[in-house]
Amino acid sequence: MFENVYRSSLDCGVKRVIMASSAHADSFYKPRGNQLMNPYDLPHPDSPYGANKVFMERLGEWYAKNKGLEVVCIRFGGVGPDNKPSEVTDPSDIAQIAERNVWLSHRDCISLIEKCLEVKDFPDNFAIIYGFSNNSDRIHDISNPVGWIPQETYEEI
Repeated sequence: MFENVYRSSLDCGVKRVIMASSAHADSFYKPRGNQLMNPYDLPHPDSPYGANKVFMERLGEWYAKNKGLEVVCIRFGGVGPDNKPSEVTDPSDIAQIAERNVWLSHRDCISLIEKCLEVKDFPDNFAIIYGFSNNSDRIHDISNPVGWIPQETYEEI
């Protein structure tokens, strides 16, 4: 399926593809040391779903480097219909805390996609971006080549 998207984009003259990756492509609740997790480090998918997202990213990188297609892979965090972060009912539950830390507000999600569409150039035609709001205890580096700065945090909701 991913290859069909990339190949069809080239065939139709599409310049840039924005792909929906996931926080599951790289463990979103297991920090690795004291540094923020970088989207370009070796990923550690947390499930077969996450592993498929890693494959999608790597295939997109190949299309970017070998075929000239601009590819942006956004590792989306938790975007819910009610625009609220996951509730933490048990402060000792690491998974609940992690779900909250990767929360992405509707406003931040929209502004991220807009930035990905508007930016003129990507280094090597390729980018992986963590799509999380600016939550205070996140473990992921949300810096990015499109100039997107999330404006909301789960603490404000």
